[in-house]
Amino acid sequence: MCISVPRIIDSFLVVDGRATGILTHQQRFVTAVRDSYGETRAGEAEELYAQLGSRVTAGRRFPRLEATVSGVTMVDRPAPAQGTVLEVQDEPVVDERQWPELKGPELNWLQDAARDGEVVLLRGGAVAETTTAAIVLLTETGFVGPDAPALRSTTRHWFSQAIGPVHSRRIEAAELYRAMAEGRAFALNALHGVRPIVAAGSARNRAAVQQAAQWRARWLTDAEPLL
Repeated sequence: MCISVPRIIDSFLVVDGRATGILTHQQRFVTAVRDSYGETRAGEAEELYAQLGSRVTAGRRFPRLEATVSGVTMVDRPAPAQGTVLEVQDEPVVDERQWPELKGPELNWLQDAARDGEVVLLRGGAVAETTTAAIVLLTETGFVGPDAPALRSTTRHWFSQAIGPVHSRRIEAAELYRAMAEGRAFALNALHGVRPIVAAGSARNRAAVQQAAQWRARWLTDAEPLL
């Protein structure tokens, strides 16, 4: 049975025809399209992914795939500049979206929430994600990520396989902001790869910036040819 959402989108960095976690992106997008619009649109989504290699221009690109009840389309776009640090506002925001585990249906809400800068989103009183990225913390026992409902991050999936397992558990805002101050909080998304998270206006942790740069280089090296 299909759900009723206005759109499903996907986007990711492509460098000279290669993208990290392309199969994970495909699986997430096609599954969301199937659940939202049925088998016909899911087949169109599969076909679009099969054409990406011939449709995305060489160089640094950031294609956007979009599915609606009417069909599936792609726009080939130049990639924005990659950042090295993600700044978030001091106060987290309660996530009021109906479909936090889908990318696209409530994009306008996310843009409004971040109109004054990136924010941390809370669901059920706990950290879920930021308005554009998944969150991973480095602890004494390894990597942890929020277990609150959030978009299934393709970059967190890569991180878990390539860098180290990420265990899901409840993370309070105070724990996140403490980890940010100590250089142990990282943002993951499909444009920037891995970046340390810092409070807006605060000093950068040099070790965290260097560590994220190493992981980001690995993320780029692990890119695979488009289908």
